Amino acid sequence: MGWRQSTQGGGAARSARSSWRLGLACCCVFRSHWHCSTVGQYVSGGGQRREARAAVLHALELCEGARWAPRGKDEPAHPDALRSLQTAALIARLPRSATDAYVALSRAGWWSSMESLDESGDPEYGGGIANDPNEAFRAAAAVVVELSWKPWRGRLVLRRRLKAVNARAAAVTDQPGRRHLDRALGQQQAWTICQSIEHECPRRLVCSDRRDPAASSRKSAASHEAWRLPGACEGER
Repeated sequence: MGWRQSTQGGGAARSARSSWRLGLACCCVFRSHWHCSTVGQYVSGGGQRREARAAVLHALELCEGARWAPRGKDEPAHPDALRSLQTAALIARLPRSATDAYVALSRAGWWSSMESLDESGDPEYGGGIANDPNEAFRAAAAVVVELSWKPWRGRLVLRRRLKAVNARAAAVTDQPGRRHLDRALGQQQAWTICQSIEHECPRRLVCSDRRDPAASSRKSAASHEAWRLPGACEGER
């Protein structure tokens, strides 16, 4: 009788140990599968992020070529190149402040080059830009390049780099370059104000806040102030 009880007790213990080992093996397999899945997702996501940043660099190259007049046969129009860059930067999640700064200065460079071409009338050697404003344009492009190559470091120094770009743009003394910079920066500032009050453009201002007439009048006044800024909502020529 005692022998039977000891045998049954030993069998129960062996069964418990076997169940414990089976559970441990299942946990190890599940943990290994989870780690492999996480690493695989991270690696594939890293490849997609690199492809998105590479698309930004390609679009930036097209913009830098398109901001010089005259335009070549295979080069896109400057407004189209800027829209492609903004789309690529949005997909790559680049900071909007860097993209907006480059777009504004690139427009100024394009206008300067077009004016220079019109004045010279030489389709081969015309379209030059003075060195003073051109350095500001290239500095804005360098910020986008750094964010594409080194996104973490670029974000850490972004505010300082943008301040340097603004200071370089403010120090431009060339008269055509100064005029086009003021126009482009005024246009960018106007659009920023328009977006902050949730309207597309002051020309199409539709006030939906009927419950508070005072708030409506404040929004309308801010929009019209933005409209009066230099270059606000002007179409690209």
